[in-house]
Amino acid sequence: DTINGVVTDTSTGPVVGAIVTLVGSGLLTQPHARGAYEFRGVPAGSHVVRVRALGHTPASQTVNVEPTGSVTADFSIGSNAVELAR
Repeated sequence: DTINGVVTDTSTGPVVGAIVTLVGSGLLTQPHARGAYEFRGVPAGSHVVRVRALGHTPASQTVNVEPTGSVTADFSIGSNAVELAR
């Protein structure tokens, strides 16, 4: 059973350096250059997928994985400008 998707910025395309986490499982991954990610061997049931990236607003989705299926959880995250202390 898999969860897959794409992580993009709302204006610039794939988010390089994003971290995608399957909450409560200890699993995490990073999307490749085109923004795609995948978790394999996910148990059936409800799961929360969370995305975080420096300079972007975090996002999460709840997905339901069927016993023999694949679920897509795409993310389009916005920029979150951070000003460094001077």
